[in-house]
Amino acid sequence: MELTWKVGDGEHHPVSLHYSRLRNTVRIAVDGATVKRDKFWVWIPARRHYELEIGTVERHHVSLDLAFPRFAAKFKNPTVELRVDGTPIMTTPSQQTSEGV
Repeated sequence: MELTWKVGDGEHHPVSLHYSRLRNTVRIAVDGATVKRDKFWVWIPARRHYELEIGTVERHHVSLDLAFPRFAAKFKNPTVELRVDGTPIMTTPSQQTSEGV
């Protein structure tokens, strides 16, 4: 599963989230560079929370909440909730991408 969106009005930053069910990994990249990486060794947790500060001139606080299904977690993508500066921007699986935040 891969999601990509842009954060910022004047100073745009592409942010991407990649989740691999095969490898049990989460990778978050900003401007093409990986800023967070998480690997689940034994079990897949019910929830994961990530926070980022993005931008130099135009600062934004980005938070990501991933909720993994308790049953068949290896076969279903997590639900992702994205907030920028405290405002809900996107929730999957109903939406896949959101731009111009």
